[in-house]
Amino acid sequence: LPKHLARLHENLMLTPFGQDPTVSPYLDLIGRGEASAQQIGAFGNFLGQAGRNEAAMAYYDLALSIDDQDPTLWINAGTLQRQLGNLQSAAGAYAEALGIDPSNAYAHYNLGAVLDEMGDYDNAVEEYKLALVLDPDLGDPAKNPQAANNEKLVAVRLMLYKEQSGSLGLPLVTVPDGEVDEGN
Repeated sequence: LPKHLARLHENLMLTPFGQDPTVSPYLDLIGRGEASAQQIGAFGNFLGQAGRNEAAMAYYDLALSIDDQDPTLWINAGTLQRQLGNLQSAAGAYAEALGIDPSNAYAHYNLGAVLDEMGDYDNAVEEYKLALVLDPDLGDPAKNPQAANNEKLVAVRLMLYKEQSGSLGLPLVTVPDGEVDEGN
């Protein structure tokens, strides 16, 4: 392990957190140098969910040094960077994921969210649009709770609807009593 991570790793092992039955096997595997990048990333997720974002990011850096071609690792690293307030680094991580997998809807959505937060609204809307074209479910609040609070995403959904249906209006409605009675 790199020196800064080795210290963090040792300190985690000594805490009650490090003695947790879910945590200790990961710490042992990582400490022995036998963990895959994905296992290290999974441990980083566990740390992030426990509110230890800086420690999680340190493990994600290790995971990416082992496998920098996994878009999921880049997306999660971007999410951690965003939570740490490092928006430029988050945008860079999402861009790395898209360099590996340009059709990754989650990377487009998250890049849109970071660009939105940075005030780059035009590019944010473009990223949201790509995300929704690739995975329309990302606009459904039942499947993506963030969609309910994302005003730009609602606008993008309307834009896509207009492009796909040709207009924002509803289709023509049948006119009551408008049919010609051919018997008369």
